[in-house]
Amino acid sequence: MPAHLRRINEPGHVHFWTISCHRRLGFFHHEGMKKVVITALQQLRSKFGICLVGYVVMPDHVHVLLYPHKQSADRVAHR
Repeated sequence: MPAHLRRINEPGHVHFWTISCHRRLGFFHHEGMKKVVITALQQLRSKFGICLVGYVVMPDHVHVLLYPHKQSADRVAHR
């Protein structure tokens, strides 16, 4: 992460991640690589009980919105 950017971790807030490929290479043009990213996000959700709000896989980076705390039963029902 560039030094001039601040990390903010407020409990109870949605987090936004951007994950960039090395030298902005277009690894995610390939369907197999997209599936690797999506599978990893699903495993993250399962293992840590986070709420994966959404994601978009671009050719050279990924954007992710997540809520880092376990979902309650009523939230799961409203998906």
